[in-house]
Amino acid sequence: MKGEDSEGSSFEKSFIVVAQPRLPVNFVALIANGFNDTETTTELTLLFSSDPTTLEAGDITVIGADKGELSGTGPIRNLEISNIGVNNGDEVTVTLKSPAGYDIIPSSRNVAVFVKTEAPLTLDTTSPLLSQ
Repeated sequence: MKGEDSEGSSFEKSFIVVAQPRLPVNFVALIANGFNDTETTTELTLLFSSDPTTLEAGDITVIGADKGELSGTGPIRNLEISNIGVNNGDEVTVTLKSPAGYDIIPSSRNVAVFVKTEAPLTLDTTSPLLSQ
């Protein structure tokens, strides 16, 4: 950058931009709670190789369900989900935007979720027996 000081003398300044290193963090696993047909998934557990300290709920996108609150610290985080839009046993996708200072690898994982199925109502159409 060229310029002049207050006395009219010319000068030239150089700037060096130093990029902050981004630490790699492995997105090791994505686990859903719940149980096939009997208990709907309400929480996903995200497991990392180390603590992505700056990770926030805003860094997370969920496809197939509504995202709720993110909780936990360290390498294990819990994400609430609701309004699951896939069938029982089908997968939802969680994608992470790398938070400040970190590179999340891979940036996306899928997991099968569970949706409680209500037992169908059956109508008994047989006639009761009359006794005499």
